[in-house]
Amino acid sequence: MPLTAGLQATGLADVAAAVIAGITHVGFGIAAGTEPVANNYSRVAVTWNVAFAGLVTNNGDLDSPIASGGWGTLTQVHGYNAAGAGDLVMVWDMSAGVIIANTQFLHIADDALTIQAA
Repeated sequence: MPLTAGLQATGLADVAAAVIAGITHVGFGIAAGTEPVANNYSRVAVTWNVAFAGLVTNNGDLDSPIASGGWGTLTQVHGYNAAGAGDLVMVWDMSAGVIIANTQFLHIADDALTIQAA
């Protein structure tokens, strides 16, 4: 007889907490898995709120560095386990691309990045 199980609130919170433990920096994608490589681009350190019932969000606003030249059209937010190199752990697709030109930056509001284990 097959058995079906589902994670309960505590289990979901544990899964979400495990995922965010591996995401220490946020970067931006111009294509699947590709980041801008020049013009003052760098990843931004991220901290997370405490996971609750499988849901966790970023703790505080995230602002990219100010571009010293164009970065192109950003279409994704990337979660990495390091400030440079490292591994791409998670990808959030933006609903619309954002063009970053010279002297512009990208702002992500507090609680705007959501990870939900369901």
